Amino acid sequence: MMMQDMKLDWLPPAMEETVKRIEAVSGTVEGPETLKAALADALGSKGKMYRPLLLLLCAGAPEHWLSRDRVISTAAAGELTHTASLIHDDVVDDAPIRRGAPTVQSKYGKHAAVYAGDSLLASALCDLLAHGCAESAAELLGCVKKMCAGEIAQMTNRWNTEVGLDAYFEAISGKTAALFATACRLGAREGGRSPGGVEALGRFGYYLGMLFQLNDDLNDWTSDSARSGKAVNMDFFDGIFTYPAISIFADPVLGPELKALAAEAKRCGTSERLAERARRIVEEAGGVKSCEQAIEGYSASARLCLRELREDEGAVIVMADCIDRFCAARRG
Repeated sequence: MMMQDMKLDWLPPAMEETVKRIEAVSGTVEGPETLKAALADALGSKGKMYRPLLLLLCAGAPEHWLSRDRVISTAAAGELTHTASLIHDDVVDDAPIRRGAPTVQSKYGKHAAVYAGDSLLASALCDLLAHGCAESAAELLGCVKKMCAGEIAQMTNRWNTEVGLDAYFEAISGKTAALFATACRLGAREGGRSPGGVEALGRFGYYLGMLFQLNDDLNDWTSDSARSGKAVNMDFFDGIFTYPAISIFADPVLGPELKALAAEAKRCGTSERLAERARRIVEEAGGVKSCEQAIEGYSASARLCLRELREDEGAVIVMADCIDRFCAARRG
């Protein structure tokens, strides 16, 4: 279905404006050429822009917006915050590649990457304040705190085979779902929605973020390594235990063996034998199926929240499509 048929002809221009605002905001960063080059590289390889897309969809048709400048500034700030978090994640993970290109930390060094991420976040917040979005800036800062707490919670349980699903959900609710929820809340508020609508769409973003991360973690167990060109179970062999494995650790029959494989991986590193056996255990014991059921639960909850959108908006269709994509597109 064409966007014009869904009364979304305003969306492509709004996304283009958001991209231009991102470029303008990042271009205001002052400092040495290394910093500017690092930011240009970080922003040069754009992802799917889910967060600004969701923010704009939650804002709804432009005639309802409180201010076009404010909505575009907020959408740009959400994506800049996400990019800054990726720069920092790559430092923590010592990642050499992201989206097919060298990471900032691998090309310019860890120190430059940390400061580049900080500069990007500060620039995004300054732009929000310059456009009178103090409330949105404060909420975005609160979101960053949640993201940091989620990442630390995950690292605290690295190699901990006694970790439970409660701890897992706490971690992903911060490191992933928080920014989805915040983007949706900010868009709804700047779009002039009612307080009830803002809360409902914030919940929608949270549920969407949770199923996004669950599906990403499921993909680490179900992807075809021959087709994807990379090994499966990479999180598991880095000591980051996600839903499919955690749900099996407590299994009285196969749980002890999976824990033993994790201990062996910590001592010796990964191997094809270990990876294949771990994958078989998780599948046979129901870890994959259980994770799929959790994804379906969050998907159903997200769809319920969409009832708060204005009935005549094609945004409902596009946002429902996001749910479908997050549920299916990332699986092997």
